[in-house]
Amino acid sequence: MSTLDIALDTANKLSPSELDELIDILNKRRSQVWRKDTSDYYHSLKKDISSGKLTPIDEKKVIQELHDELDIDK
Repeated sequence: MSTLDIALDTANKLSPSELDELIDILNKRRSQVWRKDTSDYYHSLKKDISSGKLTPIDEKKVIQELHDELDIDK
């Protein structure tokens, strides 16, 4: 039996209010992980920009590159 199956079996034994509480806790934890991942990504990008690995590009150039990639206006 997988860990997920065990978790689901356990969740099925909870009362409706306990299940709601579990769902709230899991959603909050997912949000915390998302915020941390987003923060880590931001700091990594900031470091890359500061070190010169990434440089700003004019938005018109980016849009044209996207159009070229998608073969728009050809």
